[in-house]
Amino acid sequence: MTAGEITLEPLTDDTLEFIRQVRSDPRVYNWLFAHRAEISREAQQAWWNEHDKPPPYYVARCDGVPFGYAKMCRYETLSGACLGICVSPSFQGRGLGEKLLRQMIELGHNLGITWFWLSVFARNERAIGLYRKCGFEELSGTVPMYIGSDTSRSVQVMVKVR
Repeated sequence: MTAGEITLEPLTDDTLEFIRQVRSDPRVYNWLFAHRAEISREAQQAWWNEHDKPPPYYVARCDGVPFGYAKMCRYETLSGACLGICVSPSFQGRGLGEKLLRQMIELGHNLGITWFWLSVFARNERAIGLYRKCGFEELSGTVPMYIGSDTSRSVQVMVKVR
């Protein structure tokens, strides 16, 4: 699959299972809890319903095939948003991440958002390169990221203005 037409759809019960499958891949970092077996499907859906104002999570499809997902959490009083994207490892390297990110930025601009921020593991040079290509710039330094007892990770915060 090459980077064809990208469509976004709000998260639903049906698409939540796709996200669970992507999140279960050990190469994908958990910024969503959808892969965690100890959290029931009902509890996950309740969380999504509570945080769906407007729906910040989207499933991404290319020519109808789901390949990843994205989030956009708006800061209404600041006209900014936090972005995040995830492309299933089996679909990476095909230009889909760039198309997805650019489509999310366009969606944000259509909603009146003038700036975006995101965080990425500092060692994820491939993703940092993608974000730079799409106009994001690093803020100075990195921030420690604590995941349970793992204190070895740090994230780079990046910002894009218009």
